Amino acid sequence: MREKVQVSICLLTYNHEQYIKEALDSILNQKTSFKYEIIIRDDASNDGTTNIIKKYQKKYPQIIKLVLKKENKHNSKSRIFKELKNYWNGKYIAILEGDDYWIDPYKLQKQYDFMESHCNYSQVFTNYKLLNDITKRTKRIFRKSKDYSVEDIIIGGGEMFSISSIFVRKDMLYPIDDFYYLSPFEDYVSVLSLALHGKTHLLKDYATIYRINSTNSWTTMIKTGNESQKRKYLYNEMRIMLEEFNKNTNNKYIKHTEYLLLAREFIIYVLDNNIKMMRDKKFKILYKTGNYKNRFLYFNKIHFPRIYIYLRNIKHKIEKY
Repeated sequence: MREKVQVSICLLTYNHEQYIKEALDSILNQKTSFKYEIIIRDDASNDGTTNIIKKYQKKYPQIIKLVLKKENKHNSKSRIFKELKNYWNGKYIAILEGDDYWIDPYKLQKQYDFMESHCNYSQVFTNYKLLNDITKRTKRIFRKSKDYSVEDIIIGGGEMFSISSIFVRKDMLYPIDDFYYLSPFEDYVSVLSLALHGKTHLLKDYATIYRINSTNSWTTMIKTGNESQKRKYLYNEMRIMLEEFNKNTNNKYIKHTEYLLLAREFIIYVLDNNIKMMRDKKFKILYKTGNYKNRFLYFNKIHFPRIYIYLRNIKHKIEKY
C-alpha cells in the first residue's frame, strides 16, 4: 500500500538566489516518521532562484513540485492558501519563506505529534530567532509556550509568530473567511482566520530562523523610501480588513481591533515626529490596558515622546552596523 503524504510544505520564494539552498536543505534535513511533499511557489524570480529550484526538483522528483508564476504578484493581494488549494495532498500544511530556514531537524515531527494528539487545534507554531542579514547577528524572540487566544493574536498584529514556523490543519483552513481577501497582510490574516476555527498553540522550541533586512524582504521593503506613507497605506488596508472581520464575528472582538488600530496609528505619528498627536488623549488606552510591559512602554512613549523618538532613531542606526 502506497504511503500517503501527511504534510505539505509550501516554500515561498522570489529572488532568493542567495538564500534558497539553505531553506531547501533545512527542509530536506527534517527527520520524520511520515511522508511529506515540498511545493515550491516561485513568484516569477528574475535572478538565479528558478534555476536552483529546478535542479533540486530534478534531484528529488518524488518530493518536490514546482509552481512557477509568469508574473510577479508580490505587491498584490495574491492569496497562497486559495491559489495552492489544489496542490497540497497532506493532512497538514507547513509554510517556509525562501529567505528563512529551519534549525531544528525535528521541527515538523514535533508539530505533527502535537496536532495528532490535539484534534481541536487549527495551528501550532514554534519560537524563532531573528537573523539580521546586515549585521549577521541573531536574537531570540521568546514567547511562552501555551495556547494563544483570538484576542492575543489580534493585538499581536502579525508580529506574534513567524509564518515560517506555522503548521496548519488543512481541514480547518477551508472554507476561507471573507476578510482573508481584504488585507495585504496575508501572514496575519491567515493566522487570524485559523484562530477562529480552532485553537492556537506555541511550542517552546526555537526551530526557525526569520531573516530581516534581507533582499526583497518585508522589513527591507517597509523601511525603504517613505516609511510613514507606507505605514499609512497599510494602516488603511488593515482597518478595512478588520471592519470585515468584525462583521464576520458580530463585533465580538471590536475592543481588541480598536486597540490594534490605535497602536498602528501611534506608530505613524512617531515616524512623522508628530509629538502633539502622540500626546493625544485617545492614546492613553494603550498604557491603561494590556500587560505590564506594554503599559510601561506606552506610558513612556506618550508622556516622553521626544526621548522615545531620540532613542528609537539611535537604535535604528545601530541596527544598520
